[in-house]
Amino acid sequence: MTPSDDPIKSASQGITEGFLNCTIEQVKIYAQKFRDRDLAFIEDQETIALVKEQRRSSEWELFKNYVIDKDLRLLAQMGLTLRKLNEKGNRQGLQHLRDKIFSRYGNPGLHTAEFVQEQLLSTVIARTVPTTSSVDMKIIVQGLLRDVDKYTVFVQAKDDVEKLVRQLTNRLDANLLQILLLFGKGAANGIMVSVAKGLKDQMGDEYMLIKEESNEAAVMIFQRHERKRSE
Repeated sequence: MTPSDDPIKSASQGITEGFLNCTIEQVKIYAQKFRDRDLAFIEDQETIALVKEQRRSSEWELFKNYVIDKDLRLLAQMGLTLRKLNEKGNRQGLQHLRDKIFSRYGNPGLHTAEFVQEQLLSTVIARTVPTTSSVDMKIIVQGLLRDVDKYTVFVQAKDDVEKLVRQLTNRLDANLLQILLLFGKGAANGIMVSVAKGLKDQMGDEYMLIKEESNEAAVMIFQRHERKRSE
């Protein structure tokens, strides 16, 4: 068999020659596609560019110290992008990205992205870092993002305060949660504050309560005291 008759060698030569004949611009395109392969599922170049913009933000610089898992890092970036799309009033882009997140990660992934979108991760890190070790902070953040519904309650204006207090007291007792977040927005803000007060009365000094309030929303963070966790 002559070299020209060797199909494997011929194919290899063809690939090499084809690559060498590529223009510099084509090589850049191929390299960019390889770098963006984790974002390809979005299927919208404008949104992909916005995600990459968030990777250069000061907020992401804070997050990346505590978010280790590859998928959780991507979902956190998606959350920052959802917020940016909302700020821009891009409803179509917002819904498109939500649909893509749901298609790939389901409801749990969408809830993780929404958690970041609502600035809850930023609040948790900013308010609990002073009282928490770096190792514990990574554990807390990873746990929060993996199971948002376990550690976070999005209080609704229609919620019954006493009923929700009982449910959350049982959740804390049964699971010995290290952290629990209550979030209320708009008309639900006042209900959430009442629930937080009732829960604090029930739990006594077992949890410290960290408050973050504004005119539009409020976040109440229940964090188990270090001495209680070590017992």
